[in-house]
Amino acid sequence: MSDFKELTDEEYASLPPLQKAQYKRALNKLNGVVVDTSPYGKLERNPKSLKARINAMCWHCSGEQRKEISLCAVKKCPLWAVRPYQEAVDAEDDSDVESNIESIEVC
Repeated sequence: MSDFKELTDEEYASLPPLQKAQYKRALNKLNGVVVDTSPYGKLERNPKSLKARINAMCWHCSGEQRKEISLCAVKKCPLWAVRPYQEAVDAEDDSDVESNIESIEVC
């Protein structure tokens, strides 16, 4: 049996954000609720989020491999400069990012 203790609303409100998330996750697990934490699941929960859309597109394009997103070499892609999981950009590489941002067409 689980040692899980349900909290009152006041107890829950007093928790820091990380503990609130951990509590929600434990409560969902206890109740058998499965939450999709992939970029697709996050997009489904928040369809108007630009960040979620970019993350889902990069996730799809990279074959659902996080490391492939950070290693993406398709610099002509309009999302390349804002892709998730990227590593720090050197000052020398800023010119590629600038030209990529300028090439984005606004609908």
